[in-house]
Amino acid sequence: GHCCRVILLGMRLRLAVLGLGMLRVASLGRGVPRRLRSASLRFAWSGEGRSQEDFMESDLCIAVSEDDHVVNAFSKKDCHRVDAAQPRGVLHRAFSVFAFDHQGRLLLQQRAADKITFPGVWTNTCCSHQLSQMQPREEDSQREILDGSVPGTKAAARRKLWHELGLQSERELDFQFITRLHYWAIDTQTHGLDSPWCEHEVDYILVTRLPEEGVTMQVNPEEVQAVTFASPKDLEDMLADDRNTWSPWFRIVATDENFLPRWWGALDALAPAAGSAKVPLDFELEREHRKIYRMDPDPVFMGKSGSWLWREDPA
Repeated sequence: GHCCRVILLGMRLRLAVLGLGMLRVASLGRGVPRRLRSASLRFAWSGEGRSQEDFMESDLCIAVSEDDHVVNAFSKKDCHRVDAAQPRGVLHRAFSVFAFDHQGRLLLQQRAADKITFPGVWTNTCCSHQLSQMQPREEDSQREILDGSVPGTKAAARRKLWHELGLQSERELDFQFITRLHYWAIDTQTHGLDSPWCEHEVDYILVTRLPEEGVTMQVNPEEVQAVTFASPKDLEDMLADDRNTWSPWFRIVATDENFLPRWWGALDALAPAAGSAKVPLDFELEREHRKIYRMDPDPVFMGKSGSWLWREDPA
């Protein structure tokens, strides 16, 4: 079957059965790094009137140790920069939202063509960073991670779903924190082997179910150029189509049976549709949020660095 593409129409999006297309955006610049200096300052974030270079300069990512303990905060640019001193950037927290509709289809986005890192690739619903010094707070404590509540990560997810997709729901979305994935990837796809940009993240996986009614979207073309709802078969076909490029983090998740295929199979337990009875969750999956999986990327995204992490029993 065809994927159901979401098409911008005025202040709302209507669903239409169409082929995949592209929304063009203006060119964006580069920013200047900024390091955290005052831990007491907190601010409310706004994306209005800000460019990609502004985000790279002023957004403060949460730098962490390999076991996900907070150690500092650095600008988005500093965390994603590749150089001799940090050949894989700075390890920091991130999150990936997997939003499914009432039919169980996954909402995918194609990143804007002029994003600074990994432009034009298809990926999951929303991928971004928890930020330091935010109001409401986005930095989760170890207690909040271990009990699975992660209110900070969920606040960051709501912020970015609105910023990137203009996603609003009459009923507040309920996020299920699944697990964490420690991965890295050099953006060789855009910049070649000498790429100055990378990802190096402890990625928090969130799953949610969109209500059948009362949901609107207004795509931000500076962030997203296309969106589509995909069934497992649709996604399989898209992954097999060489015309589509994919984010390295999504390709890891989509092609490993321990991740997306497993979550999709347990969707009615993780995020039941409205009015559906809650299905018991597998005991092991229920405890996944306490784990950190460590994964090297596909070799094409290793640049000149070579293998570093490995697939192992999660910590």
